[in-house]
Amino acid sequence: MALREFGEDLAFGWLERRFGPGRPVPSWLWNLLDETFLWVAGGQLLLALGVRPESVRRLFVLQDALEEARSLTDGTPYEIPRLEGIETFADLEEFEDRMAVLEELQLDDEELARLVPAQTAARWAEECLPVVLDLVLEALDSLRARRIRTELVGIDHRAARAVL
Repeated sequence: MALREFGEDLAFGWLERRFGPGRPVPSWLWNLLDETFLWVAGGQLLLALGVRPESVRRLFVLQDALEEARSLTDGTPYEIPRLEGIETFADLEEFEDRMAVLEELQLDDEELARLVPAQTAARWAEECLPVVLDLVLEALDSLRARRIRTELVGIDHRAARAVL
């Protein structure tokens, strides 16, 4: 078991033992289950990493694409779950299970075309990829400018620059 998985199991195991699977999620954990809070926190983290505010403001493009994807998948087996419905630890585990199913999902071209029209997919790629690539490049450049070795967290800066 990887160290990260061990830490997650330890933390959630402690929470579950402390509060039980059917008990409500504690109020201090609700902020982490609020998607608006997470978008703002992600933006603040990027700002702290030295990404320009103009680039961080473009996160709304990704948020809009996620909401559109959710609207397209509502009522299908591929529905993208929301964090807002989580009230108990059992709900949190169900959310994790649904996300794991989506991660392992392999759609063939026909299923994907039925789910997301080609024009929508092309628009998402055209709008979202530049945002993500700019954010990654700016964050990497900022880390390198501060002489923070990205290799320590598993990112080879030169290889990432070459790929991007």
